[in-house]
Amino acid sequence: SVPPLERDTLTGLAGPEIAHARIAAWEDAAQQAGRIAPIHALMLGLRRFETVNLAYGEHAGDSALVEVARRIMDFAGDELEGEWFVARMGGGNFLFAANDPCSRERWQWLAEALADSVARPIPNCQGEGTMRLWPRIALLRAMPGEGPATIFDRLAETLSRAQRQSGRRILWADGELTPVGRSAAQLEADLLGALDREEI
Repeated sequence: SVPPLERDTLTGLAGPEIAHARIAAWEDAAQQAGRIAPIHALMLGLRRFETVNLAYGEHAGDSALVEVARRIMDFAGDELEGEWFVARMGGGNFLFAANDPCSRERWQWLAEALADSVARPIPNCQGEGTMRLWPRIALLRAMPGEGPATIFDRLAETLSRAQRQSGRRILWADGELTPVGRSAAQLEADLLGALDREEI
């Protein structure tokens, strides 16, 4: 028998495998109906989250992650009417995906509002004072034929760039540089191979 897909033990959210399966199911259902699934996704990362653990302790850091998960869930429930889910992708990274028609402008606004919500001070469970987090968000509207692995890869790649930029907290993964079906890791491997063969 196939073992059940695991949820994140700390937050109770879906894990990466569940997220992958959910998006694949949305795409399969749309394909069978002869249409394209209107998938929108964003990946939220907590910039310099390790400093929270250093300053307040690991238990306080864990409680902050639980609170971030709650805020994302509450936000999604308030703002979206169609299908959606939230997953923890590891560390301080969270995925929020929706299978619902949405304009680029509204998805941008939702990302901005979510960042504001997550950035609100979090009470320190270990004592007095509050903890502040600095969210960064990568967002996209899935392209036709784009599978979950490519969606996750594009979001992770864009989030990494957003984490390195101090002035911008939200960045679109527009996909001009990464063709559908080719992950950033695959493209890098192809480039290294071409260099070794002196083709470039």
